[in-house]
Amino acid sequence: MQNGDSPYVVLGLDELATPEEVSKAYKKLALKWHPDKNQNKDEKTREYAAKMFALVAEANTILSDEKARAAYEALVKAKQAQKARADKLGAAAKQARVDLEAREQEASRQKTANAEAQLRREIARLRAETAFRLEEERMRAEMQAEIAREQQLLQQQQEQQRQSKGVAPDGTVDYGLEDYETAVLERLRLVQRQKEMRAHT
Repeated sequence: MQNGDSPYVVLGLDELATPEEVSKAYKKLALKWHPDKNQNKDEKTREYAAKMFALVAEANTILSDEKARAAYEALVKAKQAQKARADKLGAAAKQARVDLEAREQEASRQKTANAEAQLRREIARLRAETAFRLEEERMRAEMQAEIAREQQLLQQQQEQQRQSKGVAPDGTVDYGLEDYETAVLERLRLVQRQKEMRAHT
């Protein structure tokens, strides 16, 4: 996380927390620090609440996804191993092992950088998947609305033809709308194909 806080600490959990415990802790803290709930507080409190809300959201993003959580734990282990190696260096052995330590530190830094990069990729993947789902839902809603409008127009035009011909709406007379309905259905299919093409571009 950006300020170095552990997502487990932010959510008040231990490292063995289950996905259900993660979700429960996130919902509780997100409600507590939500900007809307703190909008009537003083400026300092609002700023702190906004900061905590962002930290809680990021912690949940990491711990609620299996791959992101594994990437974070790999990063923690890499940092712990790096610190442990540094702590083992004694004053007497430091000069003799300076070259070896430099190589080990470089390897450790690289491992840490790789773990951080993996964590960033996992978080980016989660954000991209969320954005894609939202866009997909938006397009589906637009398509449904378009189909509903076309169906409503068709019903209105059918009713107008019934009234103009003086035909009762009990279905006893052939209204002669087969060609028109075929044209409308073809238009609906065309609208759907256009929506699908836009979704892939």
